[in-house]
Amino acid sequence: MSATAALPTTETAHGPTRLERMARAFAVLFLEVEAGLRPRQQLRRLIDAELYARLDGAWVLDGDPAGRLLGLHGRATAPGRYEVVALVARGRRVTALAFRLRRGAAGWQVDELCRPERGPLPEPAYPVPRDEPDLFELVGA
Repeated sequence: MSATAALPTTETAHGPTRLERMARAFAVLFLEVEAGLRPRQQLRRLIDAELYARLDGAWVLDGDPAGRLLGLHGRATAPGRYEVVALVARGRRVTALAFRLRRGAAGWQVDELCRPERGPLPEPAYPVPRDEPDLFELVGA
């Protein structure tokens, strides 16, 4: 079996794949956190430890209208990696939210996230070990 044959597609004859549904759900939940409608802790299991730390000062978008998901396009770029671009309406503006799902010991988690109009995320305010498993990986092992 070739590597590309093992990659999930974004659509099946019966509708969106599990990964596309997961990506859509994450985007909606993340937009609710940005708007201050949902506590960020509800996303903790969906985001890896380093990204969670990098988002520490950038969760809520003060002054911007709540985002509404317009559409989503995802693509498997390698086994265990699924990259997503979500189109988001904010008032009269249309922006994007880009993120990557990665399969690890704890299952699928978002390990990269970008709001292109906001620039890169800051480095974590506290050190996050990169080579040690997080608590969820230890419990799942």
